[in-house]
Amino acid sequence: MEPARIAIVGAGVIGKTHAKFASQSPDVQLVAMCDVDAGKRKAVAEEFNIPRQYESLDKLFHDKDIEGVILALPTGVRTPLAIEVLKHGRHLLLEKPAARSVEELYSIMKAQGDRVVGCCSARFAFQESAKVAREIVASGRLGRIRIVRIRGLGAAGERRKADNPPPVWRVSRTLNGGGILANWGVYDLDYMLNICGWKLTPHAVLAQVYPVAPHLLEGRVDPTSDAETHAVATIVCQGGETIHMERGEFLSQSGETAWQIVGEKGTLHLKMVEWENPSVTLEMTDPATGVTEKQVLLESQESIQHMMPVVNFARAIRGAEPIMTPLKHAMVIQQIVDAIYESSQTRQCAMLP
Repeated sequence: MEPARIAIVGAGVIGKTHAKFASQSPDVQLVAMCDVDAGKRKAVAEEFNIPRQYESLDKLFHDKDIEGVILALPTGVRTPLAIEVLKHGRHLLLEKPAARSVEELYSIMKAQGDRVVGCCSARFAFQESAKVAREIVASGRLGRIRIVRIRGLGAAGERRKADNPPPVWRVSRTLNGGGILANWGVYDLDYMLNICGWKLTPHAVLAQVYPVAPHLLEGRVDPTSDAETHAVATIVCQGGETIHMERGEFLSQSGETAWQIVGEKGTLHLKMVEWENPSVTLEMTDPATGVTEKQVLLESQESIQHMMPVVNFARAIRGAEPIMTPLKHAMVIQQIVDAIYESSQTRQCAMLP
């Protein structure tokens, strides 16, 4: 396969991460780096041998060699730029979350045309754990799915030092589209909905979100922050399945995680993140004896979540494979996130379209 010719917009941490892994793939040819910061732009371009540099999208669009663009930029500035990328006929890979709201995502969808567009919320869906779990769900061994459980809670940890303050964007509805939901909740939802084959149809959400506790704010969250560091939601799907979701950081407790899919016949226990040594365990109960047995299906795996979004993007441009999380699936995630915020604000159940 001829490598897809790709440009990265944004020379920050995530843009540099994309450059690092894209430069290792034979499916990708990095041809340009774009950032308004000349120093950062030059540093990334030189480190990963990217031949051309641009200070603006207008100049990048004059480069007819570029087929696809990775927008490694904060969510708050990304949507109008995404629309411009599509209007100029380039394929597009969006960082997560795909947008700040359903309305913004609709505007991107309207501009898509026949271009490939994907979202990096799919990072963990590329993992071997997701593949193994997906096969079990598709096989029907779990029976009818009843509950999808997402629980990812992080301890407060130490305060940042004065010379390394918390980033302003990270817990900001304006700049990032939200707090922990935008940063990690979209990964959880993408991972679990993907494993379930995107067959769950969320219908109603009852939720509450909370800001960082006042006594834990200093040195952990920027004081101007207006988004949540803790969210809890019950999401009822049209088929009767229920998603229980809780995500939090900077909490007054030790870390705790659980990703589970509970069916009539069996339960999958998952570990999504690489620092927990991702695994998949299947529990099933013998109807005659009532004994529940555990079968370990995966004990460890290679970490590929940072490599695969851009590789998948390049292969999708060439028509070699489908994009992992297209806009129609990113929209399901965005609808859930928006409904969580709506329910929290109104203290009532929020209905999805």
